Amino acid sequence: MTAPPAWLEVGEAVEAMSWRPGGDMVAIGDLGGGLTVAFDGLERAHRLDPHPGGTTAVAWHPVLDLIASGGLDGVLRIQAPTPGSATAIDVGSAVSALAWSPGGELLAVGGGSSVGIVEPGGTVVAWYSMLPGTVHAVAWADGPAPLAAAVAGGVVWLQVSNDTGAAPEIWEVTGAARALACDPGRRRLAVGDFAGVLRVISLASSDQLTLDGWDERIDLLAWDGSGRRLAVPDSASVVVCVLEGIDPVGEEPIVLEGHEVAVSAVQYSGSELVTGGADGLVIRWPVERLHDPDVVDVGAPVTALGVAPTRKGPVLAGTRQGTVHRC
Repeated sequence: MTAPPAWLEVGEAVEAMSWRPGGDMVAIGDLGGGLTVAFDGLERAHRLDPHPGGTTAVAWHPVLDLIASGGLDGVLRIQAPTPGSATAIDVGSAVSALAWSPGGELLAVGGGSSVGIVEPGGTVVAWYSMLPGTVHAVAWADGPAPLAAAVAGGVVWLQVSNDTGAAPEIWEVTGAARALACDPGRRRLAVGDFAGVLRVISLASSDQLTLDGWDERIDLLAWDGSGRRLAVPDSASVVVCVLEGIDPVGEEPIVLEGHEVAVSAVQYSGSELVTGGADGLVIRWPVERLHDPDVVDVGAPVTALGVAPTRKGPVLAGTRQGTVHRC
């Protein structure tokens, strides 16, 4: 076990991180309302316009040098990584989820029981209100409509424009949908619910794989870069489902045990799984030695992970104490 070589203090508990596509800068949101932009070595660059009460979601544009952020103040900000450049939009409730479309033409914003669709310049294209429950996650996918949202009623599919006046299509699932993750090819959608049930849906055929047995609600999902592995935390362990389409490979999923208490963050760096826990551990699980992983102790419960988009880029771990560590 090793200690992280570099760290940065940003304020209160780290809630969200997003890398610039080139992997040289990262935007960090904390529950003190701060939005910090730092270089990959964790040298502080500057603080952007804050979200009083807490910054809850951050998403760097996939092409343009723009950062979208939302907070408990019910405001969406779209800005360059320099102070004083923000376009602010009042969304009426705390922002719970942000997702740029693959080409960056549109931004999906989840807040309360609503989802908005916004252009990079701040123009609101569509706004869906009074959805069946609180919006917990949004994901762009090649499904019945371009955008999926996890809500109490299941998975809601939304069109880019609401001019047709049609009601959102509900994909009914057992229990309230909590987490969403689309595979890298946008052909399958993984859905985790409050009852500890995982579904992997083929977006071409609507067929689905259903797996249960998780001890608690499923809050976190992560696909690897190939789309063959789906990681789903289960208390202090992580279940890795190996899939061909929606068909499991092998008789049982892979169960990885290394954390002492609950896994609180999970991401893939290419084929390497990275997990963070409330025990303060960050574990990197190389595919070739899953049972001999690399462990770093950051000294405080991990609340967010940021995996750089570049090959073999750094992994950042944000903590409940408001620190970010380069692992």
